[in-house]
Amino acid sequence: MQKSWFLLSLFIIGPVSCTKSKKDEASAPANAAVTADQTLSKLIVMNDQIEPNFDPFVYEYTLVGGETYKNKITINTAPVNPKLDIMINGVKLRSDFTTNPMPLAAGANLFTIELVDATGQKVNSYKLSVPRVAELPDETLADLATSDGELTPPFSSEITSYQLTVGKDNGLLTVSPLANYDDEADFEINGVAYSGDKGGYDVTLNPGSNTITIVVKGKSGRSKTYTLTVTRPTT
Repeated sequence: MQKSWFLLSLFIIGPVSCTKSKKDEASAPANAAVTADQTLSKLIVMNDQIEPNFDPFVYEYTLVGGETYKNKITINTAPVNPKLDIMINGVKLRSDFTTNPMPLAAGANLFTIELVDATGQKVNSYKLSVPRVAELPDETLADLATSDGELTPPFSSEITSYQLTVGKDNGLLTVSPLANYDDEADFEINGVAYSGDKGGYDVTLNPGSNTITIVVKGKSGRSKTYTLTVTRPTT
């Protein structure tokens, strides 16, 4: 009788000792059960690079180089399984799986990319972290030099309108704008693209009043227009 009781005890206790604990389940990766058809086929941040390089079974990314100066980003992605939808921060992507430009706040920005089935059930998710610097004044000038005359008022990056008087025989004025951040800005002077490394832009002056507009276009997407009114005396 004692022997039978011992065998019965082993039969009952044995399976219990092999059961996975709740603690073990909690420590398993959240995406451990994901299959290939529940992954993204690509993850692209337009005009930027992500790190690490995209891998459908890697679920967290950030931008190469860390902080960006941009105000917006655009994400292009797609599911391996065309029957799945993609939600980014709760917003369903349109059929081409490209977002509209999404605003970035100064500091940390997190984009959660979820794959959702026809019932609305989430089957997988990815995270993209995009840190953005505080406002970078990439659309402002650090200086505005001219080959003749003196600016009125004296130059300040926050003042956008100036007057200047040149000699009556001066039919040409060289304007040399200098951006606060040279590598982060492009120029247009009187509607013509200008590269700051050219050393100056020549403007033909007619007798009387002449208006020169200098548009500084920052890579952040912002722009600022400076106006220079140049008077060439007629007599």
